[in-house]
Amino acid sequence: MLLGQTKVFQDIYSTGENLVYYSSRMNDSQKRIVAHALHGENAVTLVQGPPGTGKTTVIVELVRQFLPNDGKSYSNKILLCAQTNAAVDNVCEGLLKMRVADILRIVPAVREDDYPPEHAIGSVCLHNLVNPLLSECTRCVLRVLKSGTKADKKALSKKEIKSALAEKSKISSAFIKGSKILITTAIGCKSPIIVNNIVNIPVVIMDEATQCNVPTSLVPFSMPGLKKIVIVGDDKQLSGFSEIPYLEKSLFVRLQETKMVVPLMLDTQYRMHPDISSFSRNKFYNGELLDGIGAKHRTLDIPGLPKPLTFITYGHKYQESIILQPSPVTGIVAPSYRNRSEATIVVETIKKLISKGQFTQDRIAIITPYAPQRDLLALLIMKDKVLNPLGLKIKEEGMNTGNDENDLESVSLQRKSSTGKPPTVMTVNGISISSVDAYQGREQDVVIFSCVRSNRAGRIGFLSDARRLNVALTRARYGLIMVGNRFCLRSGDPLWEDLMTHFDNNGAIITDVNRYLGLDRRGRKIVPRDGGNGFTYASNDIIGDAGETVELRGEEDGEDGYFVELSDDEGASQSDRGSRIVDHVADGIAEMQLMARDI
Repeated sequence: MLLGQTKVFQDIYSTGENLVYYSSRMNDSQKRIVAHALHGENAVTLVQGPPGTGKTTVIVELVRQFLPNDGKSYSNKILLCAQTNAAVDNVCEGLLKMRVADILRIVPAVREDDYPPEHAIGSVCLHNLVNPLLSECTRCVLRVLKSGTKADKKALSKKEIKSALAEKSKISSAFIKGSKILITTAIGCKSPIIVNNIVNIPVVIMDEATQCNVPTSLVPFSMPGLKKIVIVGDDKQLSGFSEIPYLEKSLFVRLQETKMVVPLMLDTQYRMHPDISSFSRNKFYNGELLDGIGAKHRTLDIPGLPKPLTFITYGHKYQESIILQPSPVTGIVAPSYRNRSEATIVVETIKKLISKGQFTQDRIAIITPYAPQRDLLALLIMKDKVLNPLGLKIKEEGMNTGNDENDLESVSLQRKSSTGKPPTVMTVNGISISSVDAYQGREQDVVIFSCVRSNRAGRIGFLSDARRLNVALTRARYGLIMVGNRFCLRSGDPLWEDLMTHFDNNGAIITDVNRYLGLDRRGRKIVPRDGGNGFTYASNDIIGDAGETVELRGEEDGEDGYFVELSDDEGASQSDRGSRIVDHVADGIAEMQLMARDI
């Protein structure tokens, strides 16, 4: 079957009418998949799980059904795996919430520090269970081997090292042999601690299978004693190896294309407001995907979110910039893109969403196709005194966050994590900032998608990938706000043209960016000034790359009055339209005293 030569037998009509389900909230498609996997003659179950359709619910139910139940044992051990640690952790958390026992999460040695005992799944991580049982001498030797100096490591004798490793291995082996549910990454299945202690694994369940390349998929599927495999994924979403020749197709997709297995689809989504899901439901899933929730379950009454689906367009006013950076895969320097003005619109949009205090910024995620834009957004938010008043640093998954990321260049240099792989998600004071690819499998209440590409030639690069667009459109629960140049996007690809038409038909396009953000016609923030002198002032030029500008305005007639032009936050030049005293200029804020004179 794996070689595409033999079609496997499937009884696809199993309904599971006689099964007693642990979860009382399973829909018919979920029940059908569980029944298919448990059917005695079905060795392979291929599950297509569109976004928000309850893949984790099905996996948790399968685990509980496969384990001994009322004296009937389907299996004595189950291996759960996925391409990424994030996907594995998600399933592990689902099992813990359902109070499933005998779970063992095996974490790569280089990631153990990311899973302390207080972590959400720390209590079932192998290293946290083993470490307290080690002798003090062994713990000391292992600490030196892990983080000691060269001199300290050299001082250890071979006998001490061998004894310490043997003690750790012995205790680890006992936990692995005694646990019924082993959870690790797909490539982690080849770890010696697993290979040397597993005699029989009857059941393997692989989640997020479309993110896993074929060679890596073969690792868990070559476990001894295998009788059943369940492969869960979605060919309408991104592969983790989309840009790598010969690895771009996952095993999941190959099995679909060769028709070795008939996939079963989870057909009801419970994540998104129906207005958000409508385009993907019809365009990517041919109308076969249903909504399991109504609009009343996904409604937010907050400023800045006029509709669940919103597109903010600035036309050709702001253009993309080309940024050269090394590829995280090949290391070859190649052009990427960022759009500084668009990034500023995104930051101001977040401020609008939280302006009334009804909505907190930890319920917001920003996704964008390009790493330079992600880095820029993280930096802007880090430096923003409203969104980050305490000046907290950028946190990055899988990376030591003790570095001083105080400028864009250092953020870019820190792009690779401690494992040598590109970072996944950055966080600044609760706001997540991520590439589209890295945010697959995640969700948030409100998602802002920064499209970046803006040029008159209609070039949009890999934004034309339908799978990438599907991922971007399906992360939000309550509100999706897209920011970009609709003219460039719609002329760059027929799919994007359809999407822009969809926004148009739903009255979801905002063309007056300044009015939406509460700026004046020049894109400057108007803030009330105390003192009763009838004037307001703008602190800086919000949008665009022009020099900082501060303007005094008359409230009654709204005409331009006194103003001061600032240059790079360092100096001020007086205008001939009035007199004023510039007391102080710092961080783009001008504190001014207006001298007595009418406009």
